[in-house]
Amino acid sequence: MATPSDATVPTLSNSSSNTLSSSNSMSDSSGNNSLSSRNNENQGRLSDSECEPPRKRSKISIDSASVDGQISTTTSHDYLDMLPQRTCDWTDHHLFCLNISISESCTSSFEVFTNGYTNFLKDPLNEICSLSGLIEFLYGPSSDVKEAKYQCCLNAFNILSVDGSNLFESQDILLLRQLKCELEKPYNQTEFGKWMEYYVFGKDRDLKDFITNTCRGIHLRLKDFCGQLLYMIPNGKEECTEGMYQELFLLFLRIFDIKVRGYKNFPSSPPTVRVGDIEVTSVPDALIYKDSEYPSEGDKILAVVKITDVRKEHLDSNLKGQLVGDMLAALPRSVFHNNGMYGIIVQGTEVTLAALSVGKKYYENLQEGSLKEATSSVRYSKPLNFLKKCERNELIRLFVDMKAMMEKLG
Repeated sequence: MATPSDATVPTLSNSSSNTLSSSNSMSDSSGNNSLSSRNNENQGRLSDSECEPPRKRSKISIDSASVDGQISTTTSHDYLDMLPQRTCDWTDHHLFCLNISISESCTSSFEVFTNGYTNFLKDPLNEICSLSGLIEFLYGPSSDVKEAKYQCCLNAFNILSVDGSNLFESQDILLLRQLKCELEKPYNQTEFGKWMEYYVFGKDRDLKDFITNTCRGIHLRLKDFCGQLLYMIPNGKEECTEGMYQELFLLFLRIFDIKVRGYKNFPSSPPTVRVGDIEVTSVPDALIYKDSEYPSEGDKILAVVKITDVRKEHLDSNLKGQLVGDMLAALPRSVFHNNGMYGIIVQGTEVTLAALSVGKKYYENLQEGSLKEATSSVRYSKPLNFLKKCERNELIRLFVDMKAMMEKLG
């Protein structure tokens, strides 16, 4: 029987200074101004095949931006005039123009996750949830139910013997087929069902009932996840589409009973964000949400998801800009109000967690088109592959915690 691992309790601390990503053309304030202008214009312009329609020019200014702890005064309405009207055309250059600093110093998804809600709930007068109450709920001694769910998910995936970065390795294909046959058995006859009977021994009735219901649900959803893997493999790596990877990741999330909708299930009116005179539209690949207490208010969003089948060594400029643009557009419906929200980038089978910390002042200034000295920041974790056992285990902890958080935020 697996021994429940002790959850690590996060340490509350002030957010560290973030590294602001900026273009080389902004680094020399005493250089040739006309050359800098041309360089920045080239960076913000769309390709000829994706040229934007004409629009009203915005009079937006940023009085200052912090770069590595130093303040450089600049007027950037020229750059924001070129802000694309679709977040799918954004890059990290546009984030710089919006006073959003980028940090990739975090190495774990747990650090990004805890740092995120610490910033979102740091105001003791917030109307969402007390920070200390959330930490107690997630990692306190009374979190037996959450720990039991973690053990159920962990052991369900331990039966999934796939442990490699390549979805199309022949050995993994054979193991998947064997697993599919195992999952087709009646639940009580599966290895997972037998493990559950051993795990619930000696536990009180309520916890035993919770574990039984949780494991049965995981078993059904794991079968769907493995079915999608087996569907993708015969197509070959080159023939697998972004839609296939999207379906695979959404099925992975649902194993943890997380509510998520793909883009085909969105309302006809896409999320938008107003930047001065510019209205920017967004169509994220998926949204992690919780049902609102009042249906007329619409769902509350915990995270925006961006999915691609392309895997690069690091997050590229486009993915960073597109995800943050989607997060800003979804911010009015965030479970954390205008304080911020989470984002997820999926590149094939690798998952990167992001946390965007905003605040009421910044969002109001963004809509007015005058950021003044208001700033925001975004943090990214290292990527984790949900087909690799050691990396998948960290993601299991993350998504079990995320599901528990959604329940606490009520």
